[in-house]
Amino acid sequence: MPPKRKNQKKSDLVTDEAENDVEVEASVDMPATTSLQQDMEALFDRRFKQQTSHINDLFSNHLQTTKSALDEIKSSQAFLGSKFDDLVASIKEVKAENVS
Repeated sequence: MPPKRKNQKKSDLVTDEAENDVEVEASVDMPATTSLQQDMEALFDRRFKQQTSHINDLFSNHLQTTKSALDEIKSSQAFLGSKFDDLVASIKEVKAENVS
């Protein structure tokens, strides 16, 4: 039999049977939900909702900022693309003039 622990209740002790099967008797005492516990749960729920709302607001703001920055990049890219197309057209004209 394993050594007994000092802090262990008699009902929590592990006992060996003849077949070396281990049986554990545990008495679980679940206290009834107290008003303090209910108050704490309500507080945690309320705080969790506040944090969730705050995180959602931050995410929305970041998403809007990112979208506006992306729109600026797209317009800049379109402008540079059109200038590049103008440059290519000018080079073709100059080449055509040199050939003639």
